[in-house]
Amino acid sequence: METHNITTTWKGNLQFESTNPSGDVISIDAGPENGGDGKGLRPKALMLSALAGCTGLDVASLIEKMKLEVADFKIETS
Repeated sequence: METHNITTTWKGNLQFESTNPSGDVISIDAGPENGGDGKGLRPKALMLSALAGCTGLDVASLIEKMKLEVADFKIETS
């Protein structure tokens, strides 16, 4: 299994930037209601997105392997 290295850097107040093995950078911040500036993705929402994305990759792979004709699917998380 490949190891992924992520670097998350504090940018001040409650804002962070996190790198990704692909080279992309995301901003993470709390909302104003929690003392942040709202200049990035909220950590809890980001975690739910990651879980849904991982599940979606598995489902898409199964759809392809089973040769199903699926035009669309959606994952909703709370």
